Amino acid sequence: MIRSYKLVFGRTAAAAALSMMACSVNVDGDIASEQQALAGNVISGRVTKSGVGIPGVTVTLAGAKSMTTTTDWNGNYAFYGLSNGSYSVRPTKASCGFTPDVVNLNNLTTSVTQNFTASGSSCNSNASTQVMNKKVYLLIFDPTVQTPSGPQRASAYFGWNDPDTLSTAQKTWFETTTYNRMRYSIVQRSLVNDIPRKEDGFDYTIDQYLACMNQTGPCHDPDGADYLAIVQQFNICGKVNAGQIDEVWMWGGPFFGFYESRLAGPNGYWYNSPPLEGTTCNKLVPIMGYNYERALPEVIHNYMHRSESTMAKVYGDWQENRMNHNFDKFALVGVQSPSFGFSGCGSGHFTPNSLADYDYTNSSNVEDSFCDDFFNYPNLSTPSSVLRPTSCDRWDCDELGYYRYWMRHVPAATGTGPDGKFNDWWKYLSNPNAAL
Repeated sequence: MIRSYKLVFGRTAAAAALSMMACSVNVDGDIASEQQALAGNVISGRVTKSGVGIPGVTVTLAGAKSMTTTTDWNGNYAFYGLSNGSYSVRPTKASCGFTPDVVNLNNLTTSVTQNFTASGSSCNSNASTQVMNKKVYLLIFDPTVQTPSGPQRASAYFGWNDPDTLSTAQKTWFETTTYNRMRYSIVQRSLVNDIPRKEDGFDYTIDQYLACMNQTGPCHDPDGADYLAIVQQFNICGKVNAGQIDEVWMWGGPFFGFYESRLAGPNGYWYNSPPLEGTTCNKLVPIMGYNYERALPEVIHNYMHRSESTMAKVYGDWQENRMNHNFDKFALVGVQSPSFGFSGCGSGHFTPNSLADYDYTNSSNVEDSFCDDFFNYPNLSTPSSVLRPTSCDRWDCDELGYYRYWMRHVPAATGTGPDGKFNDWWKYLSNPNAAL
């Protein structure tokens, strides 16, 4: 099931031209789109006990529209796209009491926040509060292009996105998505006036690269960058071994030949690409490959595939159309799993209600899903007993919204489960060494 997805750095000329027009997206626009709720009113709030969020609480909406949702690991819930009218909101969870037990919102004409307080000795949160602090080395390949008005970086010359802005957006996105548990700090930065050498020794001049991009000359094939040369040139293992950095965010343009993610170091494993062998790193270090022609959705998409590869390593493998272990269940996709006909939380390419690859905004198809049961992890129910009709309104029918939905459902409880794995999967996602 795990496949290699190189970034679209090596493409046909026609595809390159189309991608330049369609994918050079403004970062601020992406963030605004991701944060924008569906048209209509929103009823949202938080369920807490002594100030701590309670996950796995079923919240039922009745009235002008009826639906249910489940509080996440921080105790949050939300109902989107509500028309004007009267509603009631009621939280329920076994062995828990709530104040108030139900709230009536009559003649609702605007969005409201309604919080609830939980009580009872059995109504406690098992959510992990461990913060994952990771130090990032930002490595930006952005060669200079000479123009009549003076030199320009390639990213600006082609009108692509600024890699520093995208990196900051990524940091903020993870902090927001994980309620400040996943914190990346950019501790070192190198801006390189060059295009990385290829594995076969080919080294673009800027004129050759411009000819490739303008379709007036060939683009080199094979496309893959020489990762070992990069690791050695920038002393990546020296920085890792000294505890200065935990991972690398490497930026470049189309045809720079980066994988979406790759592992360097001892005992490397499939990380949506083959492991990089032959380094002197004393532990595994993720090297993320990003394309500043693209925008924030593609950045987080890379992390989705990194996460799938990590959890496949933790559990030994991963496949659709089966539920042999908990990540099989979590990433189950109904359209790919005819033996079951329902979904878990989906995968990097398929939401729970997707009918095809990259079908993140399908508002017409409704699929039964047991994704919300992962807020009760590791105490999962029989999937067929906790199915909930799921459409893209759960993630605002937005690609980044779906990635947030997926990551907020990633188990984040304390302790170790019956399967011998950490109940907090973020320990694996943030640190590939934990999967060994």
